[in-house]
This record gives sequence, C-alpha cells and structure tokens, in this order.
Amino acid sequence: MSILTSVHNEMRRFLALFALAALGACGTEIDQSTRPNNVAGSYHLVSFGGIVLPASVRSDSVSVEVLEGTLELGTDGQWTETVSSKVQSAGMTQVQAVTTFGSWNNIRPSAYISFFDKVNNYGFSGTASGATIVLNTVSGEQLIYRR
Repeated sequence: MSILTSVHNEMRRFLALFALAALGACGTEIDQSTRPNNVAGSYHLVSFGGIVLPASVRSDSVSVEVLEGTLELGTDGQWTETVSSKVQSAGMTQVQAVTTFGSWNNIRPSAYISFFDKVNNYGFSGTASGATIVLNTVSGEQLIYRR
C-alpha cells in the first residue's frame, strides 16, 4: 500500500467522522425561538392597527386612543392581556383598562398561535417570531407586541 493510498484512506475516514459530527450537532429545528417555552413571557403593545402607540381610533361619535397594553403568555398555556385606552364620548373623557384572558396553543413549526378568549367567548390567532407576537383580532386589526 502506498503512502498516497494510506493518506487518502485516512482523509476519507476523517471526512466521514466530521460529517457525522456535523449532522449530530444539527437538529431539524431551525428557529428555537418559536418553542412554546420560549414564546411564553411578557410582551408590551407597540402598535395597534398599524399605528404606533398611542394610537387614535375613531368610531362614529366615540374617539378611542389606545395608550398601552401588556400580553402575558404562561408556560401553562394560559394568557392575560390588558389594554389601556382613553375614551372620549359626548364630551366626557374616561381612561379605562380592559383585561381579557384565556388559553393559547403554539402550533409548531409555523409559529402560529391560536387563542381562546374566555371573557368574550371567541377565538383568534397570532404568530410568534423572535421577540414579537402579532395578534389578528376578530375585527381585522393587528396588535403587535414585543418583549
């Protein structure tokens, strides 16, 4: 056996071991940030309906200014959302906070989240990507939350 053949065989053995080690280090998961335990946590509302907070929304004779919001996703599959707004109607101004809660389920690997609102008895959806959650409300508005 020549030295060249021996080096060639040794090189093939090394490349095979390297390939096995590289495959073992890789998982089938590309983005671990969408795992349910990584999605769980506290988020703050940054925009409502495409408008950065505070966001003004007008409906008939009522003017609503969304001031702030928080979204808490628990590792137990429960969520709580509180949105504070200033409502002006018939010459009166009132600041109010509305809290809803329910259950959530992260459907992997698409980062799609389904929510069920136990207060108002309806479902809606969202997506999680990195430190951002986008909620799609039943009225068609998008709420963007970030950590």
